[in-house]
Amino acid sequence: MIPKSGNRFSDKIMRNQKSIAMPPYVPKYISPKQAAAAKARRRAIMFWIAVAIPLLVLLLVFGYSDQAPEFLRRMTITIDGAFGLPILKLIGMIAGR
Repeated sequence: MIPKSGNRFSDKIMRNQKSIAMPPYVPKYISPKQAAAAKARRRAIMFWIAVAIPLLVLLLVFGYSDQAPEFLRRMTITIDGAFGLPILKLIGMIAGR
C-alpha cells in the first residue's frame, strides 16, 4: 500500500510506478597493464611538479641577478610580469626590503 501525501498528482504517480531496484555497483576492471600505465603517468606528473617548477623559479631568480645575460633578464621580467611579479616579490622578501 502506497501512503498518501495529500497531493492527488504525486499519489497518482506513485501508484503507477513500479519498484525498480538499482543494479549492484560493479567496479571497473583495471588490468595490470593499465594500472602500470596509470602509475607511470602519476609519477611523470609528480616529477614535473617536484622538479620542473622549482627549476623554473630558480631560472627566474637567476634572471634578476647581475650575472644573467641581457636576453635572460628581459625574458625574466616579461615572464614574471605575466604572473604579477611573484618572483620579484619573493626576492624582495628575502632581501628584506
